[in-house]
Amino acid sequence: VATYYIARWMSTSSKDKNLCNIALIATITNWFQNYALVRTYSNSLETMLLTVGIAILCPELFSSLELVFSKKINRDGYRSIRIRPMAKLAFILGGLGVSIRFTSLAAWIPLGIIISLRRVSTGEVWHYLWNLCAFYGALGLFIGCVIDWYFYGFGAVPFLGNFHFNVILGYGNLYGTHPIHWYITAGLPAISGLLFPFFLYEIFQVNKTLRKTKSSKSRVDPKVTLAIVIFSYIIFHSFSSHKEFRFILPILPLVCILAGSAIHKFISCDDDEDDNSDNNNNKAS
Repeated sequence: VATYYIARWMSTSSKDKNLCNIALIATITNWFQNYALVRTYSNSLETMLLTVGIAILCPELFSSLELVFSKKINRDGYRSIRIRPMAKLAFILGGLGVSIRFTSLAAWIPLGIIISLRRVSTGEVWHYLWNLCAFYGALGLFIGCVIDWYFYGFGAVPFLGNFHFNVILGYGNLYGTHPIHWYITAGLPAISGLLFPFFLYEIFQVNKTLRKTKSSKSRVDPKVTLAIVIFSYIIFHSFSSHKEFRFILPILPLVCILAGSAIHKFISCDDDEDDNSDNNNNKAS
């Protein structure tokens, strides 16, 4: 459902009405989703929290500024800053994701920065960074710790234990090591499967868009935002010597959305060619 909702925000015209369905089908039929997401991995819950969180934050990430800003003027003559309650919920979910796996920060920090930089003034940027991203993210992290304390029966902070074991002590290397480029050259192509060529095509199209458009509108493009989150997550995980396919599972729904967008373009081109040929035949007759 979250994948469908994110893809709907990417639909810019009536011709894109099938994009949501294609992105949803690409997600459901992906082999690694069906293999890993149904298992009791911490990565599976992290995937759910990240995808739902991005879906909730779509207005802040992709819509025009007027829709997420308050137009009310306070007594000092300044525009009051309004934060949607659902946006607060999204970062609480992000904090819960960090309490499960601290590597979730690789996705939520870029999201918070992107949302904050869309504000108009420096004061609004810092207001969103601290009062939305940091505060409610910390609140979600605290809730996750309280849940862990309850079920463990004693005070415990599992994500710090994870960080200490894998980063400080480096014991994750005992389970195997891979080169720094492994996620790009092997991990991502493997988990995306047949969707990988379409994903690459869409990334090249996003790169062209960024080169041609230097205005602030390019920063609102949903595809650019998703690409930033995907590659931030991959780069962050690439510095760890121990790598597994399931570690990049949280970004797979976003990869499927971009691949679905490319598939939709190819289908639309075929439909346009058929319509043009029919029109030419009608004119000839």
